[in-house]
Amino acid sequence: MNQPISYARFGKRIKAGIIDFLITGCISVPIIVGFTEFSQSDVIKGLFLNNNQPTVLFFVVLLLPAIIRHIFLLAYRQGEIAGHRVSKTQVISANGKPINYIRAFLRFVVSLPLFFLELYLIGLLIDYLIYRKDERKRFLLDMIVGTAVIDVSQPAPSYSKHSGSPTLLSELCDRLADRNKFERQKAAKTLKRIKHVGATNALIMALDDRDFMVRVYAAEAILATANENREHAILNPYVNEKIAVIQSELAAMGDYLDGSQIQG
Repeated sequence: MNQPISYARFGKRIKAGIIDFLITGCISVPIIVGFTEFSQSDVIKGLFLNNNQPTVLFFVVLLLPAIIRHIFLLAYRQGEIAGHRVSKTQVISANGKPINYIRAFLRFVVSLPLFFLELYLIGLLIDYLIYRKDERKRFLLDMIVGTAVIDVSQPAPSYSKHSGSPTLLSELCDRLADRNKFERQKAAKTLKRIKHVGATNALIMALDDRDFMVRVYAAEAILATANENREHAILNPYVNEKIAVIQSELAAMGDYLDGSQIQG
């Protein structure tokens, strides 16, 4: 069965890109200007400018904040950096798995030449045409690298009697990415009680959490949600495989997942 995924709209993706571009610029530009314009040392200036032409180090320093943010943070935060968090979007692999460091690196490298196309609006036009035709709403960058961008904002309609308010559901999903593992555990356990399909994407991402108990509670929450919302196709081969691994780890300790049998 296929997981119900909502892919990010064109406007949300542009919003995320602009935010990340501005943040990277606000970090890189002052560093370069500080070394080249205000440094009293000709040696330091010479490292960045040679006959008023940028050196290799100039571009390394200029790109370093972008490298850190778009490679390490993108993978570490499981597909979210500042622009994604603000626009409530998330980068995943095309197969639905969380993005890893290798794919994050490839995404950054490929994005560099495509960025110049977008400056002249040619890239945006190409992205829009691909976006309109592709069922997963991908851009040219996604097609090349093998990624997709999903919408992780929570839908407002059709809340069940167990679901609580839309704000509560959204807060719980955000807490699944909290740095404190105990907060992530509590969020997953609460979502297990709520059993709302709107939390599915966040829970699936939590199956790859660094903390074992977060993975356990997330798996139990997915199973409980699947039982409660059988009209939705929540489980797919990838999710089933992840849950089976967690179940086998628990079995080795003489324990088992609550709700491990889906009711017919």
